[in-house]
This record gives sequence, C-alpha cells and structure tokens, in this order.
Amino acid sequence: MGKEGSGVSVDVTAGGDLDVSGSILCGCNESSFSDAISLTACGDLHLAADALVKSRGSYCSNALGARGGFSIDSGAQVLALGAEGRNIFEAAGPQPPAVDGMVRPDPEWGPVTLWSFCPVCGDGRIGGTEECDDGNLVDGDGCSSTCLIE
Repeated sequence: MGKEGSGVSVDVTAGGDLDVSGSILCGCNESSFSDAISLTACGDLHLAADALVKSRGSYCSNALGARGGFSIDSGAQVLALGAEGRNIFEAAGPQPPAVDGMVRPDPEWGPVTLWSFCPVCGDGRIGGTEECDDGNLVDGDGCSSTCLIE
C-alpha cells in the first residue's frame, strides 16, 4: 500500500502481510468514538519509515492489528490528534511488537479480537493460502498439518 489517501474513514484488511508507506489522513465523527483508520493483517503489519497514519477529530482513533509480526519503523508516525484521540494496537505474533516510530498518544494494547476473518489451518474451512482443510492437524490423511494437499 503506497498511495496517498484521505476521507472520513479508512479500513484496510489484508489476508496476508500489509506493508504501509506514504500517508493515510482521515477525519471522523466529532460526537462519539470511532475508528477513523483501521489497518489489520492476518500476516505481518509493517509501517515503513515514510508512513504517516493520522486521524483528526475529537474522538478519532487508529486501530492497528497483526496476527503475525507488528513493526513501526523509525521515522513512521501514527497520530490521533483529537482531544480524545486514541491509538489501539493488537498483536498476536510470536515476537514482541517493534515500535520504533512516533505514536501519539501512546498506544493502548488491546485484546486480540480482530482475527475472525483470518484463515486458520485445522478449522475445517479452506481460506487464504490453504489448499485443503480437513478439520485436523494430522499428517498422512491427504491434507497435511499445514493444510497442503499430500
């Protein structure tokens, strides 16, 4: 994702990795809390050094989540500039999030709740890069434990 964009809300959901560069600028409802900008990845979420994620409005929030790795490079900015602005981050990856860029206000680390759309091997439903999903994680039955046809 590298295009300039702006609007009332921005919602980007990636079935795999999500790499963000450039600017995402957004305003939102002035009378109640809302996610002005939502960036969610089933894989890794990476904000490059030139990324600017900025919401404006009294009650705007930025929601960023990753099921895999979560990184914000030095130089990147995530800003919720309203009087009640919030940054809500969720990370479910095996490594601690790497947040080296500027985040204002400081992020609130929420519970991992964004993943219902992400494919899960062994759940009986084929999704994402799965070739098969027989509802288990057993090798040797035609569908491997990584959901590839054997």
